[in-house]
Amino acid sequence: KPLSSFNQTMDLSLKSIAKLSVATGITDMVMNSFNFTLLDQIDNQIDLAETLGVSIQALQEWGFVAQLSGSSAQAYESSIGGLSQAIGDTANDVGRAKAIFEKMGISVKDATGKVKSADIVMEELRQKLKGLEKTEKISILSKLGIDRSMLQMLESSDESINKLRLQARALGITTDEEKEKVAEYKDSMDTLGFAFNSLA
Repeated sequence: KPLSSFNQTMDLSLKSIAKLSVATGITDMVMNSFNFTLLDQIDNQIDLAETLGVSIQALQEWGFVAQLSGSSAQAYESSIGGLSQAIGDTANDVGRAKAIFEKMGISVKDATGKVKSADIVMEELRQKLKGLEKTEKISILSKLGIDRSMLQMLESSDESINKLRLQARALGITTDEEKEKVAEYKDSMDTLGFAFNSLA
């Protein structure tokens, strides 16, 4: 049941789209608005990952973990966006998040001075939250732009999270190597769809 719920809400990977195209044929893919929606979702997720500076693989894996931890992929994406803003503000020495990061002992820059991606900081935060009272955790998440529903995931054990991430990979997610193929596939579908509409 959890996997069924996840499949209805989380973006399908390139592997899933490829299987659909092989099974139905290219013409059916063009004429099927449902498959266009899937491609649009993946394409939008790739754009989001690039905007936030995280890998598409990490975005989908953690979205899956969030979904099966009582939150949702959408809440994770929103939280990563909020955390990215907090990281950027802190790196520029502005905003209220700076004090939170300092209190938690988290640096938003790596040893080379490069700003860390939000998924990396999220994992560091998860480790730092261990042992704190729930009310304090909720306050910290709020100040860092992280959805409250993410708390259950952030409280999950390392073993549980690693198991879910492996499960996400087994189900088929879009890797960084495949994202260009997704874009090309989407462009091809858009072109063919336009051609069909012109002939209609």
